[in-house]
Amino acid sequence: MRIGDKMSPIQMLCGITAMNFNELFESAYSQNLHNEPRKFVEFYDHNRILIEGQNLSSSNFIYDRVTRLTSDYAHSLIYNESHIKAKPEIEKALRLFEEHPDYQGQDLLEIKYYETLIFDRVVVNYYAKNYKEAIEDLTMLSNKFPDDEKFMNWLKAAKSYKLIKFEKVFYITLAGTLIADVFLEDLHPVLDTALSVVLAASLLTIGAIEFIKWQRKKST
Repeated sequence: MRIGDKMSPIQMLCGITAMNFNELFESAYSQNLHNEPRKFVEFYDHNRILIEGQNLSSSNFIYDRVTRLTSDYAHSLIYNESHIKAKPEIEKALRLFEEHPDYQGQDLLEIKYYETLIFDRVVVNYYAKNYKEAIEDLTMLSNKFPDDEKFMNWLKAAKSYKLIKFEKVFYITLAGTLIADVFLEDLHPVLDTALSVVLAASLLTIGAIEFIKWQRKKST
C-alpha cells in the first residue's frame, strides 16, 4: 500500500493498523461486521492470534467479548456453509459458555447465542450424516422449545434419514437373498428355507419402515 492510499474498513481491522483487543472488538461491531458473514470470517482469521490470546481469567468483560467473537465466527462459518471448519469453532464457543463464571448452574438454552450454537452443531452433524448426534441435540431443543416447529421438523427429517440408511441395508439384504435363492433353489433345502425366512423378514421390515416414514410425513 502506498503512502496516502486509503484503507478499507476490513483492512483496518485485519492488523494493518495497531489495535488493542477492545478497540478491535468495538470497531468490528460498530461496523456491524457480524451481519456480513464473509467479512466477519476474514476479520476473525486475520486477528485470531490477538483474539484467542486474551487472558480470559483477567476479567468477565474480556471473557464476554471473546465469547461473542467466537460465537459470531462459528455462526458465520455455518452461514458460509463451511461446515468442516465450523465444527471445532462451535465446540469452542459452547465451552466458553459452559465454563463462563456467570453462567454456572444456569440453563444455558435460555441464552439465545447458546441455543443458536446448538442448532449450528445440528446443521454440521446433519450434513455430515451424524444423525445420532443431530437427533440428540434436536431432541433437547424440541423439549425446551416445544412450540418451535423448526426444531421438530428437523428432528423428523433427521430420524427419517436414519431410517433411510437403515432401510438401504434391508434392500441390499433383500436383493442378495433373491439372487441366492435363485441359484441355490433345490440344491440346499435347509439353506433355501433360511433364505425364505430372511426374505420375508426383509420385506416386513421395509414395509414397516415405509409406514413409519409415511406417518412422519403425514404429521409434518
